[in-house]
Amino acid sequence: MRTPHSLDPQLPADQWPLASGVIVDEFDVGAISARSYGRDWAHPRRWAIALDDGHLIFRDNEDLDDDLDHE
Repeated sequence: MRTPHSLDPQLPADQWPLASGVIVDEFDVGAISARSYGRDWAHPRRWAIALDDGHLIFRDNEDLDDDLDHE
């Protein structure tokens, strides 16, 4: 599967190139809301993805390039 990813803090997220990797874990975040955290940043993501370059990232369904139907 592929997902946008960049280590360049100057590059806007909508311009990140696609990086390949594999899903290594799934988290049930359906019942968690931003209000329950009391903040609007660092929200939990559904998927843990090990990228081919060695980085571990976290993404939601809409961030994945491949069609995943795990719900």
